[in-house]
Amino acid sequence: MIQRHKTAIRRNKLSRPVNYLIDRGLLSKEMTFFDYGCGHGQDLQILEKNGFGKVNGWDPYFKPQAEKVSSDIVNLGYVLNVIEKTSERRDALMEAYAKAEKLLCVSVMTKSQKGYEGQEHGDGVLSSRGTFQKYYDQSE
Repeated sequence: MIQRHKTAIRRNKLSRPVNYLIDRGLLSKEMTFFDYGCGHGQDLQILEKNGFGKVNGWDPYFKPQAEKVSSDIVNLGYVLNVIEKTSERRDALMEAYAKAEKLLCVSVMTKSQKGYEGQEHGDGVLSSRGTFQKYYDQSE
């Protein structure tokens, strides 16, 4: 069984995608923000701590009961690359897109960021910890 939740990392600063949104002026405190696949939820906590009051998130392992809400900005950060089934990746992307009222931010690991080797599994690799990782080409 694939252990997707093991890929969620704990952080003490904003993830690169969320930090990028703020730095480029794409996400402001007045906007609504939804983190689709929020993991442990540190981005949400940090945003709230810094005055972003309209933030929500959902995660199939850590926050499965949370409502998937439409928002100005939807973040799909490093989610698609840990889903081993292509049909499920497509569904997650389409659902996140449908929730985005202004902008959908999609981030994935690329082949240039390849962090570990593993056993080939579908279009990605399976790690010794039971996690899956698909590394994308820029064209994808």
